[in-house]
Amino acid sequence: MPSDTTERDSANATLSADTASIIDVAEYLLSKEGEMSTMKLQKLLYFCQGWNLAWTGHPLFDNEFEAWASGPVVRELFELHKNELSVSPGFFYEKLREQASADAASADPAPADTIGATRS
Repeated sequence: MPSDTTERDSANATLSADTASIIDVAEYLLSKEGEMSTMKLQKLLYFCQGWNLAWTGHPLFDNEFEAWASGPVVRELFELHKNELSVSPGFFYEKLREQASADAASADPAPADTIGATRS
């Protein structure tokens, strides 16, 4: 029978190859726990990062935490949820979709007078 250490090392070998997106980890936590305060979510992400570093020696995600008065914060995530007291499952994916739509809408479309100008 394999020891706990051997099983853990085997699992770590497959998990440590890649890091996850902080958005995916946040959405996973929200899907398991439901709506929560943004402060609680930031702290849970901090603990997830710490546990993954302790068990695998590798970060779960590449984002850096900042020490704020209310606790550890990842600024990139904060920028998505600022002005929100709590978030629900799907919140971050929806925010990213909104940003992508806004970015696409702000891209310079071809001027209307040049469309079809090469046709005679």
